[in-house]
Amino acid sequence: MENWINNINKKKDFLTVSLRYLESDSISREIYLTEKSAEQIIWYNAESKVGKIKEHFLRRGNEIKNIKIPIKNCY
Repeated sequence: MENWINNINKKKDFLTVSLRYLESDSISREIYLTEKSAEQIIWYNAESKVGKIKEHFLRRGNEIKNIKIPIKNCY
């Protein structure tokens, strides 16, 4: 029973993130949602000078928070 509950919660989390992504109109921007076996990934392209990538992470992180997609890790 516990295994079923965990599996359903994982699927629910993925569906929630997917729905928020679709409702946010992010498809028109360069933000992509991809599922891997052990995790879900939100990917975007950015180019920056050495040492300046932090600004891109902060800006994109705020965009993702504004459309209410939870982030557990970023790199």
